[in-house]
Amino acid sequence: MKTLLLEKSISLLKEKGFNVEVFAGFNTCLDIVAKKNNIIYFIKILYNIDALRLETANELMKLSSVFNALPIIIGYKTKNQILRDGIAYERFNIVALSLKTFEEFIHGRNPVAKYFKGKISTVIDHEKLNRARKRFNYSLAELAEKLNISRNALHKYEKGKNPSLQIALQLEKLLKCKLIKGINIAAEFKELNIDNELDDFLLEKLSQYIDLKTFSHAPFKAFSGGTSLLIESSVCKHFERKILKLEKSKRVLETNSLMLVRKCPYKKILSTPILQENELDCINSSEDLLKFIREREENA
Repeated sequence: MKTLLLEKSISLLKEKGFNVEVFAGFNTCLDIVAKKNNIIYFIKILYNIDALRLETANELMKLSSVFNALPIIIGYKTKNQILRDGIAYERFNIVALSLKTFEEFIHGRNPVAKYFKGKISTVIDHEKLNRARKRFNYSLAELAEKLNISRNALHKYEKGKNPSLQIALQLEKLLKCKLIKGINIAAEFKELNIDNELDDFLLEKLSQYIDLKTFSHAPFKAFSGGTSLLIESSVCKHFERKILKLEKSKRVLETNSLMLVRKCPYKKILSTPILQENELDCINSSEDLLKFIREREENA
């Protein structure tokens, strides 16, 4: 089922014109990176959305905060139920959607409601509710009685509180107008405060000259926004898979890339320049680094 969700998600994104790279075969916090113009999605595919770990969620949120992207979980079920279409779920502050709901979302249609702690609520146009009630000459008490709720509850809905999906649908039927606005998924995402941990001596050297955001479970180890540079590092001789992840990341995110190593006979692998430890001594500024990258890209 996870493979099917992955394949169909990729197909939907490509149909909508997104550039897509897949990381499902790598040990990272995400399975898909998709970009179209300024829209970026970092997507995790899970058969059971309750299988999401806190560490994975935090890394996904950290990545999304740095790249101004939207993290999304696409899943099939929770431990208790199959995900309902048109409903947004949430795990560790990341929105989780069924495949059908995700398809609707990328076509510009938000989920109609949100499932949280056993309740399904939605967002309505509160002022429109007030106007519609008055247009039908209902008092608060009269309309509340038809809904089998208290007058005070209806008053709160008009003043800004959101009702359950069931009540919202009843209101639309009684007042003969559209009140449900749906769930703004992008607005639901709360950016994560970013803590940097430089536990890599090669990155630590480089951080003297450029600002770095570091990651522990992403397709790369660091990102420098000022130089638009994705960075990976390795103290081992074998780092082919790291290069592959870098190449896929730079293609979809449209950035530069750099591989930091202790020693390597190559100046560039694929399109990624290689910077050796002894060459770091020649880098004294971000300008030096960018010049080094340009020369390696052109001459290697």
